[in-house]
Amino acid sequence: QVNPPLSESEAVPNVAFGGLATDIAFVNGPLPADGETFVTFSLYKATAGVAPAQTCTPDTLVASTLADPVAVRELRRYTSPGVRVEAVGTYYWIETLWWIPQGWTDDPIELASGRCGQKSEITTVVAPALASHSQPVAVAGAAFHDTVTVTGLAEGVPARLHWDLYRQSAGSPAGSAPTCDDSTRVFTSAPVAITGSGSFPSPTTSQTVAARYFWVATLEYTPHDGDSVVLARGACGQEIESTLVTALASTGGGIPGLRLLLIGAATLFGGAALGFFAQGRRRLQVAAARPTPAAQ
Repeated sequence: QVNPPLSESEAVPNVAFGGLATDIAFVNGPLPADGETFVTFSLYKATAGVAPAQTCTPDTLVASTLADPVAVRELRRYTSPGVRVEAVGTYYWIETLWWIPQGWTDDPIELASGRCGQKSEITTVVAPALASHSQPVAVAGAAFHDTVTVTGLAEGVPARLHWDLYRQSAGSPAGSAPTCDDSTRVFTSAPVAITGSGSFPSPTTSQTVAARYFWVATLEYTPHDGDSVVLARGACGQEIESTLVTALASTGGGIPGLRLLLIGAATLFGGAALGFFAQGRRRLQVAAARPTPAAQ
C-alpha cells in the first residue's frame, strides 16, 4: 500500500483591488524518495448563478502558476506566487501537488489536488471606495477645489481620478435634489494620476455665477489587458460635496457704494480731527502770549 502525501491550502481571504492574491499549501504525509515534487496553484473567478463546485473551468481560469512551480522538499507550508487581481468579485483557488519520478520523460504525476469552492480557498476582491470633502465656501471668481480620499486600492496600483462640477439652478425649489448631467455641468477636470489609496486634491476651478455647486469624483482603472473601467463614482447632491459661491468680488474690493461711503466717512472724520487739533493748538499759543500776573 502506497500512501500519497496530502495537500491542504488556505488562501488570503481579502485582497485590495489590483493587489497580489496568494494561496498557501500545507503538504503532509510521506514524500516520494526520489524524483521531483512540486506544487502549483490555479485561480478561478466565480460566476453568478453557478455553484462553486462547478465554477473552476477553463473559461473562468484567471491565472495558473504551472510555469512557475514551487519545489516541495519537506513537509511544511508553501506560499504561491502572487497573482494580480484586476476585477471585483470572488475567486477560488485550487492547489495541485505533482511528482516527476527520476528520469521520467512523460507528464508529471498528480499526487493530490484541492476542490473548487472550498471555504478556505476563497479570496474576495472588493471595489475601492471614495470619500470626499469639498471647500465649503468660495468667492466668485476665486479658485476652489475638492479633496477625495481613496480606500481599497492596492499600494502602487496606477489609477486616475477626475472631477465634474455641477451648478444648481437658481430657480430650483428649496430642498429639491440637484441635477448632475450635461445640462448642469460647468467644469470637468483633467485626469489626475494616482498610485494606491490616499487623499488627493482636485485641480482648482473658479466660477463667476453665485450659486451652489456640487462635485462628483470618478475613479478609473485600466487593466493590463483590457479597456478602462470605472471603479467608483461619487453621488450627486451630497452636502459635504458642495461649494457655495458667493457674489462678493474676488478682488476683495467689496461693494463699490459701501466702499465709497466708508472712504468718505474716513475723510470726514479725518478732516474733523485735524480741525480740532488746529483749534486746540491756537488756543495754546494765545495762552502762552498773555503776560503772567508777576510780569504786570
